[in-house]
Amino acid sequence: MNDFKQQFSNFTSEYLLKLRARGDELSDKAHQAIEEIFAERGELLPEKPKTPIITSYNEIPSTGNAGKKLKTPVIVTLGLIGMAIASVIANTRIGILISVGMIIYWIAIWVQRVTLTPAQREQEDIEKKARGDGLTEIMLCAADANLERIRELVEYGGDVNARSNTGTTALMYAAGNNHLAIVKFLLAAGANPKLMSDKKSTAAEIARKFGHLEIAEYLEQER
Repeated sequence: MNDFKQQFSNFTSEYLLKLRARGDELSDKAHQAIEEIFAERGELLPEKPKTPIITSYNEIPSTGNAGKKLKTPVIVTLGLIGMAIASVIANTRIGILISVGMIIYWIAIWVQRVTLTPAQREQEDIEKKARGDGLTEIMLCAADANLERIRELVEYGGDVNARSNTGTTALMYAAGNNHLAIVKFLLAAGANPKLMSDKKSTAAEIARKFGHLEIAEYLEQER
């Protein structure tokens, strides 16, 4: 018996699906074991993703204030507290160790950054901004019309109705960028066309705002 199969046999199908979502980060034998277990359980298993499916972007819906920037008074207060603590421990052994540790940490971050190619740095910046804005990978793919990747993400449990920090959804990004095929797929996958952004705009209203009338009319028929 495949060692992985023996190891995985007691795992839930949901957990095995999360393992398979790692794509090429998981060995071929591990994928083979998962495929055999799903076949024995009579359950459908998506194809191995071409790119690992990870939660690099927040999949948590907006809760209003979640993800928003701290107010200036809070930042100032935290800064003053930090300065007070720093002044107390500055001349102690632990203070010196903390300072050295922080210097090493920032040097490591800088070295990692400068060794990236321009394309890698651009991708890193995109991902950093996406995390800050509460975007999901499905939202980014909807904006870029990457239907193949969206299909993979949905097969692995991606939430098509997840909300960003401003209440936007993947359907809104697809509608605003005039991607009718993506709109149709998301609707078939359970996307809710009635959801509104924080500005009280639906996907149809966003499409109409940008002049994408075919999409606007299609969405309005689905409501």
